[in-house]
Amino acid sequence: MSRGLPNGSSNGGGEGRAATQSKGGRGAAVPYDITDRAAAFGDRVIKLSFSMPNNAAGWEIGKQVVRAAMSIGANVEEAQGAESKADFLHKMRIARKECREANYFLTRIVNADLITRERLEGLIDEADQLVRILTTIILNTVG
Repeated sequence: MSRGLPNGSSNGGGEGRAATQSKGGRGAAVPYDITDRAAAFGDRVIKLSFSMPNNAAGWEIGKQVVRAAMSIGANVEEAQGAESKADFLHKMRIARKECREANYFLTRIVNADLITRERLEGLIDEADQLVRILTTIILNTVG
């Protein structure tokens, strides 16, 4: 059974959890499944946090971006077990808000010169893509 919407229909993202898509030659394959993709994003942000400067700004922004990024996957996962369409939409909307928040902090990290734009470009792009995917899921669910 496809993961995605509470009725078991797919979000149009691929052939299941194992499916991947090339990133146009820019690196490793990206999972199609929103649950896997959100989890992979959270994992990448956790790894990024180890590169944050060892100072007050690095600690605080690092904590914030990790919390937001991990919340995306947690809310998408919770949506998979939604008790109703309204519950599903609520969790997906929270995931989208958290994704925007993570993107905000990633941009602050770059603007404050804590980590270079080149190192964060892929994460910022992925956050943008996740917002678009989550928006599409929400709009398709609303009908």
